[in-house]
Amino acid sequence: MKVLIDQWYTDNYKQLREVTNAWIVRYGRNLDAESIIANSYLYVTSRMDEMTEEDVPKWVYQHINVELRMPKSVTNNYLNKHNIDKMDINEAFFVQTYEDLIDCVDVNYMIDDFKTTLDRYDQIIWDVYTKKGLTKKREMAEHFVISVVA
Repeated sequence: MKVLIDQWYTDNYKQLREVTNAWIVRYGRNLDAESIIANSYLYVTSRMDEMTEEDVPKWVYQHINVELRMPKSVTNNYLNKHNIDKMDINEAFFVQTYEDLIDCVDVNYMIDDFKTTLDRYDQIIWDVYTKKGLTKKREMAEHFVISVVA
């Protein structure tokens, strides 16, 4: 079956590339068609026991479509991880102009103003959520020593 899949990719590569590029443009993505096609090849060859020779084009095009559309696809997960790895933490916190500093200060004032609208209990929960980073229900319950079931 792998020989048939390889032959199909070889025979239809030009059309497959054109369709993939058209879908990339349609979905407004900034991706390389070759990487999407390579991912589809890996996917199809890993699932070749489940298909017949006639099913190969359906599986290929369906996988490419899913990779481009779905937010939790393999391609999107890879891109998100890759972008996080490339981020320089020093650049993230570097204020370049006076206007950036003013914007940063304005946001802090807005957050402080927001906190003043909260009652005492909500302020405590807000501080635990933002300063201690306890964002899950179980973490909050353990911090406040209460039952998770509410």
